[in-house]
Amino acid sequence: MKKTAMAILMAVILAAGCSYILTPKFKPINTKDSVKKGEGFQPLEPGRSWLYTGKTGGMFDFIQAMKVQGNTEDADGKNMVVMGVKTKSIAGYTNNTVYMILDGDAVKVMRSDTMINIRKGLGVEGGEVGIVYAPPKTEMMQKMKVGDKWTDTYKQLGNIDMTYKTGFSFDQILHAMDLDKIKAKSEKDFNETKTVLAAEKVTVPFGTFDAVKVESHPNESQTLYSWYAEGYGLVKQTAVQDGKEVLSLNLLDMDSATVESFFGKGLADYKQKYEWIKKVVGEIRNLKI
Repeated sequence: MKKTAMAILMAVILAAGCSYILTPKFKPINTKDSVKKGEGFQPLEPGRSWLYTGKTGGMFDFIQAMKVQGNTEDADGKNMVVMGVKTKSIAGYTNNTVYMILDGDAVKVMRSDTMINIRKGLGVEGGEVGIVYAPPKTEMMQKMKVGDKWTDTYKQLGNIDMTYKTGFSFDQILHAMDLDKIKAKSEKDFNETKTVLAAEKVTVPFGTFDAVKVESHPNESQTLYSWYAEGYGLVKQTAVQDGKEVLSLNLLDMDSATVESFFGKGLADYKQKYEWIKKVVGEIRNLKI
């Protein structure tokens, strides 16, 4: 049984399928020692950015860029972060906008909108897919130590009505109220546990980091391992299924002009979208997307 989130992951994998030519074009501009360390295990200061090299099925390469577009407060005074994520290959790309809130030390994801643009003949030709997590799920903690564990119980609402941008607030999602208004075409209950397994030294193209290793289970068949370095964020990630590595991600660069050029026109779209969000917040003090 496949979930909407896995459908998006598979779209990313399809996009990556023929991208082995693309990867060598990107070389690190900065070094671990030249970038300023941020706060916590996932720095979320506006403008911070990351560039990753990825591989699917141990065979095919892709490139993924992430950038913190900005942050503001929701109606409850919680910090809201808009993260842009773009995965690209010669087969196509996916543009993802992730809306997160900071709830104490918890970084929680409320909504994820993904624009898929895959070349014809690969099974997915394009379109926008939206997912809402109600209540928001904890992606990571800003403070972590070995032995920490947390469990989230939430509904994953998939294929939501993407024309419905102003019909619900963060407060509604946080308290799982009036969820029928987003007109989701699929709904799945989750009970997901994440565990900090170990403190390890990890070497990736961007350098060697002291990191914590977090285990999670995004679906019934896969185990996801994520390595976070304090002050730098996610530095490595692997997904394992049936004892085989099916997805890997390694940090290549941080806070570099490469990310700006990588996003290109899409980055301007994110900025425009964020300006619209700020306008809504300023006018009605009740964030609605």
